[in-house]
Amino acid sequence: MVTSSDNLTKCGAEPHSEPSVQPSCEPVAEACTVQTVNCADEAAMSLLGENLCRQIKPGSLITLRGELGAGKSFLARAIIHAAGFKGRVKSPTYTLIESYEIPDSLTPLKRIAHLDLYRLTDPEELYFIGFDDVFLNNDLVMVEWPERAADLLPVANIDIAIDYCVQKVTENGTEDGRSLTISVFGQDDKQYLELK
Repeated sequence: MVTSSDNLTKCGAEPHSEPSVQPSCEPVAEACTVQTVNCADEAAMSLLGENLCRQIKPGSLITLRGELGAGKSFLARAIIHAAGFKGRVKSPTYTLIESYEIPDSLTPLKRIAHLDLYRLTDPEELYFIGFDDVFLNNDLVMVEWPERAADLLPVANIDIAIDYCVQKVTENGTEDGRSLTISVFGQDDKQYLELK
């Protein structure tokens, strides 16, 4: 896993080009710290999920952006397992929301909600799944496809944009990795950037 604020060249992008998925820093009045992390494979993405999990404070909202198959659910699953959940972590693609209780968690995250809003046709549908209660009843809420919620979501503590990048060129073609642009909002943003 490579971390730096300007390492896009290691992913085959031009030094000043921008990833195709950009986090938004506009709605935040406080700080917005941005860091790029390159993950060569699933093992590196799992390590990043574990690292983030150890640093997430209760009451956090993480938004996950990226194309289909970019690794949003994989990263969410890594965070949930790192919090101590032992069972199968299902994708909430069809149910919109999956909740996990982790009473023996080694972290302060005892209840986690994972939402996938890809199939949402109208943001108002969120009220039918008890959307307001999701934030009250969970220590961590992770939302894939947050743009589908329009302005109903509160400002995220962490926004993670996942983009494909070329990690290695071989005689058989290229091997894709992932470039994650992690934006942290709020007063204690530095805590989330210990990603070594």
